[in-house]
Amino acid sequence: MFNQGSIQASGIDITDYIPCGMRYVSASNNALGWTYNATTGNATVTLPGSLIPGASRTIDIYLQVQPCIVGSTEAWTNIGEITGGDSDDPSEPPTDIDSDPDTDPDNDDGGEPDGPNDDVVNEDPNLPPGDDEDDHDPERIEIVDLALRKRMVTAGPYRYGQVIDFDIEVFNQGNVTMTDIEVIDYIPEGFTYDPAINASWQGAYPSVFTIIPGPLAPEASTTVRLRLKLVQTNGGARVYTNGAEITGMDDEDGTPRDNDDADSTPDENPGNDNPVNPGDPNDDVVDESPNDPNSPGDDDEDDSDPAGPKIFDLALRKVQLTALPSFSYGQTVMFGIDIFNQGNIDAKDIVIIDTLPCGLEYIATSAVNIAAGWVYNAATREVRTTYRNVLSAGASVQLMLDNRGSTVLYQRRQSVDELGGDRVRQ
Repeated sequence: MFNQGSIQASGIDITDYIPCGMRYVSASNNALGWTYNATTGNATVTLPGSLIPGASRTIDIYLQVQPCIVGSTEAWTNIGEITGGDSDDPSEPPTDIDSDPDTDPDNDDGGEPDGPNDDVVNEDPNLPPGDDEDDHDPERIEIVDLALRKRMVTAGPYRYGQVIDFDIEVFNQGNVTMTDIEVIDYIPEGFTYDPAINASWQGAYPSVFTIIPGPLAPEASTTVRLRLKLVQTNGGARVYTNGAEITGMDDEDGTPRDNDDADSTPDENPGNDNPVNPGDPNDDVVDESPNDPNSPGDDDEDDSDPAGPKIFDLALRKVQLTALPSFSYGQTVMFGIDIFNQGNIDAKDIVIIDTLPCGLEYIATSAVNIAAGWVYNAATREVRTTYRNVLSAGASVQLMLDNRGSTVLYQRRQSVDELGGDRVRQ
């Protein structure tokens, strides 16, 4: 505060308009005489003592930087204004000669952050070329903050060989216009990449990248599409989890800002971001900040995001476990029935049906059959059991079945098993 007049002033009231993106720090500011109004979001202080002509005084205010998702263009711009004061000369009223102290930050001329008359205190808006009302002044801090959200556009049901479309949307949540935003996509084993249908992408499986030229203004977003072909795998929880991440960006001047993001770290390492799976509560969330001490529940680094389909795929293979070159009538033959979870969804209560052909008989007293829970239907010649445990994605399990060879008029024997409608012949 400057006293540019010839009258000593006292009782000088200052209002600080705290914007979105900043938080009043009570412990530090209250000790300096500030008072915070939670309704208006403003802080006020009255300078003690008097300010003589030609003198100046400084008072500090402490604000904590926070995310501001909505309205980031004007966020992090903190305005201070003289809102009142008294004249120490009883014969002179406290009427400022070139400004109007009040509590309205929007009715003052000039003083654009980082503009030519920012921090200027010697202009009179009533006289040309002056256009800065000098009883108020803004200060803006620069926030670089890009976020990414990835969504699968193609709806199910899905089939192997199908092309799946993904949309990757990049948001500018800061107040700095960004250019040349590089995005990498980590392609899992459940997809293949075809450059012929991805003209804006570069590189090769398992990681491809694209560069969004911009400019991307604050509060704006832009979307780029990636197309991948769904293929069969041996299964696993993340074999169809396709992640994307921002790896770098420049500002309008072409200066790299890779290390300046306020709440994330752009890089090419998919393993150092907080783990999020498609469908999790914080999947597709772009307003979390793991660095914000006021949001301890935030754990999603918002410059990366996964997407992918849910694939349910069980397979069955039947093998002969009794390794003999030939069998005699009445001899026990043990079969192994292998169940494979080739999708990314855990399975349970799996029903297996084995149809006995002529030439094989079910052994009800077999300890192997009893342990596996097989139940025989003499009318249909089917044995059935239900695997009650959870079969994790990518896992397999073997069930055993004892049968006995019986007298038949031909030598060929076959046994048929069913699982989920698939039929395997042995």
